[in-house]
Amino acid sequence: MDSSIARKNPGGFYLAVGMICAAVTALQVLQSRIFSVVTWYHLAFLTISIAMFGLTLGAIEVYRGVKEEQRRNLGKLLGESSISFGIFAVAMLLVQMCFPIIDRNLKTIVFTLPLVAGVSAACYYYAGKIVSLCLTRSSLPVGKVYAADMTGAALGCLMAIGMMKIVDAPSAVLMIAGSIIAASFMFYRPGIKQSIMVLILALGIGGLGIVNASMDKRPIYPLWTKGFSLKHAEINYEEWNPISRITVSPPIPDLPAYIPGLSPIYKIEDIEYQYLRVDSAAYTPVIKFDGKSWDDVSFVEYDVTNLVHYVPGIKSFGIIGAGGGRDILAALYFGAKRVVALDINNIQVKLLTEIPEYRSYTNLWWQPGVRIVNSEARNWFTQNSDTFDAIQMSLIDTWISSAAGAFSLMENSLYTVDAWKLFLGHLNPEGLFTVSRFHKDASACNDLCRLGTITAAALLETGKTEPWRHVFVAHSGQIITYVIGRDPLTESQLDGMHRAAERLQYTIIASPRQKAMNGHLEKILHARSEQDITNAIADLPFDVSPTTDRRPFFFNQARIWNPLQVIRQTGGGMFFQNLHGHAVATVNLYAIIVFSFLASLLVLVLPFRKALKLAPMPFIRAGTAYFMLIGLGFMFVEITLMQMMSMFLGHPVYALGIVLFSLILSTGVGSLASEWFPLDSRKRIVCWALTIAAYIMMLSASINILMGALIEESFPVRVALCAGLIFPCGAMMGFAFPTGMRLTERMSDSLTPWFWGINGAAGVVASALSVFISIGFGLPVTLMTAALCYALLAIPALRLLKK
Repeated sequence: MDSSIARKNPGGFYLAVGMICAAVTALQVLQSRIFSVVTWYHLAFLTISIAMFGLTLGAIEVYRGVKEEQRRNLGKLLGESSISFGIFAVAMLLVQMCFPIIDRNLKTIVFTLPLVAGVSAACYYYAGKIVSLCLTRSSLPVGKVYAADMTGAALGCLMAIGMMKIVDAPSAVLMIAGSIIAASFMFYRPGIKQSIMVLILALGIGGLGIVNASMDKRPIYPLWTKGFSLKHAEINYEEWNPISRITVSPPIPDLPAYIPGLSPIYKIEDIEYQYLRVDSAAYTPVIKFDGKSWDDVSFVEYDVTNLVHYVPGIKSFGIIGAGGGRDILAALYFGAKRVVALDINNIQVKLLTEIPEYRSYTNLWWQPGVRIVNSEARNWFTQNSDTFDAIQMSLIDTWISSAAGAFSLMENSLYTVDAWKLFLGHLNPEGLFTVSRFHKDASACNDLCRLGTITAAALLETGKTEPWRHVFVAHSGQIITYVIGRDPLTESQLDGMHRAAERLQYTIIASPRQKAMNGHLEKILHARSEQDITNAIADLPFDVSPTTDRRPFFFNQARIWNPLQVIRQTGGGMFFQNLHGHAVATVNLYAIIVFSFLASLLVLVLPFRKALKLAPMPFIRAGTAYFMLIGLGFMFVEITLMQMMSMFLGHPVYALGIVLFSLILSTGVGSLASEWFPLDSRKRIVCWALTIAAYIMMLSASINILMGALIEESFPVRVALCAGLIFPCGAMMGFAFPTGMRLTERMSDSLTPWFWGINGAAGVVASALSVFISIGFGLPVTLMTAALCYALLAIPALRLLKK
């Protein structure tokens, strides 16, 4: 069947294009979720790099082929590529389920990481072939095909999020793989025997996904997660959602249920519990409680995270991160009359309130005065006027995040000056905000000082001139607890905490009654300005400056802009000691940037260097600069906006869906508009480049102000604001690629593979580079870098226009 397939059934052709492109973006979203489970969070963005790498390879392969032959056999090529795309989607899933992508053994990683990346790239390679063939070899208008492409891609983002709310991510991948194979019939129908085989394959793979999703003990699940193995026998309950994989398991041998912050005088007792794991490695206990035998849970008296309860008069209690219910249990034990526990993860809330087996296990949901709410904490506090005698944020950040650097923002947004000012503002007079973190060595400065700088900065910005009078810090086991007063701590409050610390043998690190144990912390708490804080930490070998919404990376303390120092810090020490873990994660990021650059150079660029002889070198330099700049600029905008809008929308997955949907759709509109309003003059090109640069700069300067002013609005209003901010940006960016293709093809279309490769390589590198810039210099700086890229576009574009 030849290219007339498109003319004979254009509606079916457009539908098939939309289905394939929806599958591409849906798979990227699903793979990001799977990578967050099987690897550290900060590697999840690799799925975008791998996808772009494979898509670009497929597109280049099309351009290297014989056009007339591809047009004659278009239907068959599309059908076969769709089948291969679906099969490799299954293969991609299986290698991610069966092999440890990261491991403490470097030899294992050297084998498994390239295997996973290679199979994944092969999957997207076939997708790239399909999209490129549809756009360049069909007889239908390119604008309409591209519109189907962009519409499908945009809908794929929402489809993936919707599927993850219903089924687990591996099952969703199988269902999508089956639909990809089924879509081959819209392109090409082989003989009856082959058609039956393809149909059986599509139904079998899709059906396997449905069956897997319906089983309590799913046969397809990650065998290796973050270098550890978790067997079926160790899972009592499993559920996925767009932000996590939650499992509940039997007790871990030799690991106590109450987290290692116990007083040294406590005698270990047998307590019945199960362990709740978030993404397979972040633990929180689910403690069995009959709802009335309070003596059975008296161990909470000996936990340093509960130090705040020894302050008299606490009756209303807010909890950020309900987890398995341990903090709720402690609040009730100490006599709180009103408890509001917030958790962003709906599965954890369901375990405590809806699932019979577990709500009857914990018996917290029916306790008088208790509310367990599924909500992102900052969003809830912004939209509610409730105030409390105390607010607790106890270990909701995982040790996995701490050790890995946690380049995602789901928890980072809670550890910023902006967030702590919000929480302090919801305290009653003399109210207390308490934060606990893993911190093994009481004398170490990293997390201790990071919390100190955020505390001091938040208090100074709320008009408190003597932060030291507001802060009490204690340590026990591997836990450090800050108790921060909205007002200066009273003598009564200090008496309660000092007596408890003395009786329970906690180490007092800081108190208004004594000099801080750590010299740097002493200087931080006595700071009277932001500059005083900067001076207090200037000589430290790691970055503990106060995190803000503009630079919210609390869990990365390596000085990312100083590679030599960071590399030295990776030597020695245990991986899970925070500073060492931060350094290792940062070195991984360096390696990913270098690997992305080299792989792109070797696979996407160098194979086409012979094409450089087909046109004058000034033309090639101008075209190369143009496509490199749009690849960098687009990815800088996309990744940064997803990060910045996460807190505003109240959920990271909403940011992912809304930003991708709006950006892809608006880019498609811009590409279509470029056909009607071509950038074919010097004036138009300069105006366009400067306008888009100015708009991105405006976003960088004002987006936080706009979101702060409207954060109390309803969810639809906030979604509309995000889409409204993104759409003009995406529409203007959509002009870039088709304009570049028109400008370069005037000279020679034989250079298209080279320019396509440059664009893909730049996008691959930019996905990692944007993380580097955001961590080191802040999210607005990444947007400003994107604005610079688009402003500079005018220079190569004008040179191409002259040719």
